[in-house]
Amino acid sequence: MKKFDLPTDVKKYITNRRIKTFICFLITEIIFFVITYLIIGRLAKWDMNNFIFTLCVIDAIPLFIYQIPNMIFDRSYKGEIIKISYKEENSDSGMRSSIFKRYRTNLLVKTKQDKLYNIKLESLNTTGGPNGQIYKEGDTVVHIAGTDFPKIVKRHDMEFTTCVVCGSKNNVGEEKCDYCNHSLSIK
Repeated sequence: MKKFDLPTDVKKYITNRRIKTFICFLITEIIFFVITYLIIGRLAKWDMNNFIFTLCVIDAIPLFIYQIPNMIFDRSYKGEIIKISYKEENSDSGMRSSIFKRYRTNLLVKTKQDKLYNIKLESLNTTGGPNGQIYKEGDTVVHIAGTDFPKIVKRHDMEFTTCVVCGSKNNVGEEKCDYCNHSLSIK
């Protein structure tokens, strides 16, 4: 995978996010271990082999809940958007449903190695359109491991770019994001 030269504030954001995720994983792992030990180990009175097997299986669940394998490997990539799909979801929670709408956007990105990645974006806004309307088919985007939003790096009518941290639209040439104040340059 190609390594991207990230600004220090974006690196710090990614590192802090991974640390918080890992701490939540450890807490969940301890809870799963205690529950497994107390319920299965004590109450079921299994022999040690059955208990260890069950412990390994149940304690593996938080690994996938917190996507720990994805944190270990750098899954950054650069590719072209080949398909975009939108889905609008309304909630039936009274007044909030008339003000806010939840949008889900799926971007299908194809890399030079012909790998396909499905990026799922979610936004909750009042502007009447999904966050994904920023992206167009044919855009070249970079997705940095540890962030939620791909950054547009090449478009035929490049008027704006996106922030990898918050997904906000920013004018081309700006150094920092208008919304979250993280750096916009990725090399």
